[in-house]
Amino acid sequence: MDNYPINYKDPPTCDDYPIELGREVDPANRHPGVGYWLNDPFDGHYFPFSIPNDKDPGAFERMGARYIRLSDDKESLIGTLGKGYPTYGLPLYLLERPDDGGYNPPPPLSLEQLENFSPDSPLAPKIQEVLEYLRDHRLTAEVARTKRLLKNQKALRDQVVALYKTAEPLERHLLDMDMQLTSVRCHLQSNQAYSKISSTWLRLHPPPTHANTHPFYVEPIPPPHRLVLPQLQDEPEGHTPSLSKKKRGPKKKKSEKEKAAKPKEKKPKKNKGGKICLRCNSDYLSLL
Repeated sequence: MDNYPINYKDPPTCDDYPIELGREVDPANRHPGVGYWLNDPFDGHYFPFSIPNDKDPGAFERMGARYIRLSDDKESLIGTLGKGYPTYGLPLYLLERPDDGGYNPPPPLSLEQLENFSPDSPLAPKIQEVLEYLRDHRLTAEVARTKRLLKNQKALRDQVVALYKTAEPLERHLLDMDMQLTSVRCHLQSNQAYSKISSTWLRLHPPPTHANTHPFYVEPIPPPHRLVLPQLQDEPEGHTPSLSKKKRGPKKKKSEKEKAAKPKEKKPKKNKGGKICLRCNSDYLSLL
């Protein structure tokens, strides 16, 4: 495919592609461009990659990607139905081998062997040559992911070393300051310097005698002000009695005629202690 580059300014026709991408395979000339290859189920490099059917979005069905390629970081596959259709990504990982009983576990991978996958390793060109020969997409993605992680790990380690080199002299100076402060603290404590300075300050600036120096002293609360209602025009000053309360005048004395016309009704006496007879309404003591 590298022998047939695509001119994006003037897209080539099907006749310019190799025979496997010609009229018999892609009569509509929908090849997306350089890097993509035909994901043919009858080819040895077929990869099952299910994507939405963009030819008929209303069907809500999925179909196999017609063209695929590796992403720029080599860690995933990019699939599409052809030129002008959306692209979809699929992360690639190596699959664990099922244990069928006769499976022997692989030997452990040492840290030294893992470092050989680093981009700075002298074995990096040889590993890349083997990957291009195998054309195993999952293995290529895992190796690319390992290279990226090793590169980031090395960068972070270099930053930590640089920070330690910068912080090491500062840590020595900090330890020196802590030791000197400890010595000064012992001197101040043994000579009671803090108490001496506090007492001298109180002698130089005694508190005022009229003020209460108690730490929990609270100022007295002043009496509340008398609320004054707003005075309307032509309204007398002072307290205005309520209209609901009427002034009571002096009681009139009844004349003798009124007293004679209305004799007083004798009210029954209260029978306290059972001393009044219920028949004649007289006191027992008077009968005796």
